[in-house]
Parts: sequence; structure tokens; C-alpha cells
Amino acid sequence: MREGVNMSDTNNGAGRRIAVVTGGGNGIGEAISTSLAEAGHAVAILDYDGEGGKALASRLNAAGLTARFWQLDCTELDAVEGTFAEIREELGDPAYLVNNVGGHARTKATDFLDSDVRTLDHMVALNLKSTVYCSRQVVKAMSEARFGRIVSIASEAALTGGPKCWDYSAVKAGVIGFSRAIAYELAPHGINVNVVAPGATRTAALAAWSEEQKAAVARAIPLGRLGQPGEIAGTVAFLLSEEASFITGQTILANGGRWMV
Repeated sequence: MREGVNMSDTNNGAGRRIAVVTGGGNGIGEAISTSLAEAGHAVAILDYDGEGGKALASRLNAAGLTARFWQLDCTELDAVEGTFAEIREELGDPAYLVNNVGGHARTKATDFLDSDVRTLDHMVALNLKSTVYCSRQVVKAMSEARFGRIVSIASEAALTGGPKCWDYSAVKAGVIGFSRAIAYELAPHGINVNVVAPGATRTAALAAWSEEQKAAVARAIPLGRLGQPGEIAGTVAFLLSEEASFITGQTILANGGRWMV
């Protein structure tokens, strides 16, 4: 399902590219979609949340920017293939892909021994399969163009672990492993593949946290605060830029120094 937009000059200007952002209608994804549109790119916003995605596309188009929204469940391969076929037909071949879709399956945090492990299948589909499915849709055209950028959003939990997040840590580590593997394969074709691993960031995902919990986490961060979605979007924008053309296969931590490498 798509929402109509301003279709003028989608890929004609210098440096103007077609970008796809999964999970692009809310939170960090919304900040990424907005950043790319404001930079002059034509942005395909993919999100399961129809209301959020439509509203964002409308706001961007009202500002004279170029955006299009498709409602999509990125865990469904047939739907992914159909949506990317529409993107190619209506906008052209994407030069940028940001795999931002992801999240949790359990309704409350529990220790491993107290968890229903049957939720793992959904976690793998939502965080890892979606990344694989969407990446597969863009690499052929990127290879033919000898240019492409893929950035996937993982989490610092993939590198640090932590209590009550065994499944989230595992699947986000899978995103990092997958990205490193295809970075090797795709580098000779002019495609750079990287990962951004955010720390605690002020999004709706933290709505259930009390202010005391947020303050406690902030105290553990050397910069003394939680991240903002725009700061994660800025890191993504850098990795998509020409200034990052010699960076591939890397995981960039955007976590205020909470965990350093």
C-alpha cells in the first residue's frame, strides 16, 4: 500500500539518490527518513504502521520534499519482493538502503529461564530475516551501477549482552554478522555495507521506562544523557555519504560512550 507524493526530480540532481528506509515511519526510522529527504533524496518509507508512515510522507511532501510511503510487513518475503518491484517501477533503483525495522517480541522483560522461547522465531523474522530480505532486493541493481550503500540498525546489546535481552542481543548480533559477510562479497561491486549500533535512545520504545530508570541509564553513559533519534540519523547519513566511501563492514556504536571499542 502506498501513499501519493511529490514525484518531481526523484533522481536528477547532483548527489540526489533514491533511498529506502524500513521501519521508516516512527522513532529512529522517522528521523532517518526525514534526514534523507531534507538532504534532497527521494525516500521510500516502508513501515508496518500505516498511520505513522502516511503522516510522515504527507509532512515531507508538504515541505516540498520527495517521499513515498508503502505499508509493509518486512518479515513476509512475497510482500517485500512486490513492494520493491513497485519502488523500482515508480522511483527507480535504490542507491541507499537503511534496514531499520526491528524490535522485541516479548511483552515484558524476563530472564532466559522464565522466557517463552517460542517468541524467538518472530524475533529472528523481525530483526534478521527482514534485513536479509530487503538487502537481497537492492544488491543486483547496485552491483550493476557499481554503487550502493546499505546501513543496518543493530544495537549495542549485540556487543554487550545484558540481563533479560538474550533474544534481542542474539538477533542483533546476527544483523552484524550478516552485514560483515555481505560486505566482503559486495565490496568489489562498489557497495558499502555497515551497521549502526545505538545505545539507549529517546523513542517511544522507552515509553514504559520511568524517569528514574532513564536517569539511572543516563548516569551510566559517559556523556551523561540518552541519545536522540536525530543523532542516530546523523550517523547513518555519514555512512551513506561520500566521506564514508572507505568504510565498509564496520559497526559504529552511537551510545554516548557507554561501551567503547
